[in-house]
Amino acid sequence: MKIVVVLLLLCSCATRPAGISDALVNGRQAEVDEFSARVLARQPVITIEMLDDARKVSRAIVVRVELDGQTAQYGVDRVSDYFMCLLEARERTSTRRLIETPTSDEKCGSEDACEVCNSLTYPLPAELREELRRYWRTRIGASR
Repeated sequence: MKIVVVLLLLCSCATRPAGISDALVNGRQAEVDEFSARVLARQPVITIEMLDDARKVSRAIVVRVELDGQTAQYGVDRVSDYFMCLLEARERTSTRRLIETPTSDEKCGSEDACEVCNSLTYPLPAELREELRRYWRTRIGASR
């Protein structure tokens, strides 16, 4: 008589909650909405590592920002853009207020262009994204 033993191994990664970065990449809107609301309420911490994730966000994701009873909806291109957008919303500021944007450049000619929260519609120039990342990295590092 032959006995066959089959082992079923479960990966712990399949049973634990996925990170917000993966939710952004994989289009899990409910998780993104819940995380956004928590960040705006100043609950979860955004880390420097989150600002380094250059993966593309699913085109199905809408960034909803609700402040003072008003809701705004944005589209971001990259995972890092999402986190920087939330930081800007939480601090009630904008890319143009934080760093000098090249207003003479065609890419930043309109009011909505060169804003990280609109990076899906108006792609950020690489140097502007990097400058914004540096700005937030210094603020996050200082708050630790």
